[in-house]
Amino acid sequence: MQREKTRVLAAFGHPDDEGQVTGTLAAYIAAGHQVTLVCGTRGEVGEISDPSLATPETLGWVRELELRASMAQVGLTDVRFLPHRDSGMDGTPENEDPDCLHQQPAELVVGELVEIIRDTRPNIVFTWDPNGGYGHPDHIAMHKHTVAAFDAAGDAQTYPSAGLVWSPQRLYWGARAMKTFASIWMEMEERGLLPEPMDKERRDQLEKALAEPDPVASLIVDTAEFQEARGAASSMHKSQFGENSMFSSIPDDLRQRFFGEERFFQARPKWPAGAEAETSPPWIEPGAGKPFFELRQYRCWPGQQENWVKYMHETVIPFQVSRGMVVTASWTSPEEDDLYVWIRRFDSEMERVRLYEAVYESDEWRNEIGPRVSDMLDRDRTKVTRLVATGASPSR
Repeated sequence: MQREKTRVLAAFGHPDDEGQVTGTLAAYIAAGHQVTLVCGTRGEVGEISDPSLATPETLGWVRELELRASMAQVGLTDVRFLPHRDSGMDGTPENEDPDCLHQQPAELVVGELVEIIRDTRPNIVFTWDPNGGYGHPDHIAMHKHTVAAFDAAGDAQTYPSAGLVWSPQRLYWGARAMKTFASIWMEMEERGLLPEPMDKERRDQLEKALAEPDPVASLIVDTAEFQEARGAASSMHKSQFGENSMFSSIPDDLRQRFFGEERFFQARPKWPAGAEAETSPPWIEPGAGKPFFELRQYRCWPGQQENWVKYMHETVIPFQVSRGMVVTASWTSPEEDDLYVWIRRFDSEMERVRLYEAVYESDEWRNEIGPRVSDMLDRDRTKVTRLVATGASPSR
């Protein structure tokens, strides 16, 4: 059986932040799945490794082009940017810029991300960890806003103008072991490979990282197969990682240790404490993501068909659509005065379960809409048939 496509969304703060998930995204793309990358800023306040590559005035646009070129190395073409400026490091004057991501109201940025989630309809979302790796204000902001958007995108009452509701199935954030990075850096110093001497502040940071336990990981992806593509992707960020940067100096044996795997923590649904980490990217089970239609045939009580049609079109269908249901058509028959037929479409069985709960478990349905149904329908004669489109069907 052919594996159904999984849709993946990765949301980070700056061009080059995606390096922590590039190998995993490459694995999804290589398997034929759909991947979108969202960047919260264009990294306008980053360092410039070579003044011939950019100026402070052009850096944001240069880094956008670098990110697009980087993702092209792994086949990722859907790259999107939020309209906010880089906030710079914590405590710098750039933090106070009213246009920076750090200063934006949560409601604004969450709404932007909800709209992207509802547009791309991802099954899986990746983002920064709660500390943003090392405390960068934009990293922390993207973590908070992405988590909030993940939770809000399936609620039709939240951001109603942002598109049809959609609930992703899993949320991951990075669980990169800083201990690995620190050990590589210290070993490179021993081999004399660092481009410049290590200052005391950096040494103290690395020694602290070596003493700390590794963060809990629920997904550890072996990305060795994509190391070459991952390295090519990283090399596109020339304005940040020049020829004399530490990353350009990593020898092959240490590069395999640094780039050979990517680690993540599953935040939604909650990962069971003590559970063993998964070792391959999560795919939607075969068939679980296959779109289908639901044909529903109702029989009205004598003389109630006209009332039922009115109730469906004025109350039932608008309410269900507001909760995310997709209604494709409805019919009556001139030959059977008690028949009413309608069709709904679902992208997957998981979506059907979610939407059934959103509609039929709601207080409005239970207390207001649902109780009136039995007055007009003979529920015992309801027939529900699941339909799957054939290869030649124009409707899918």
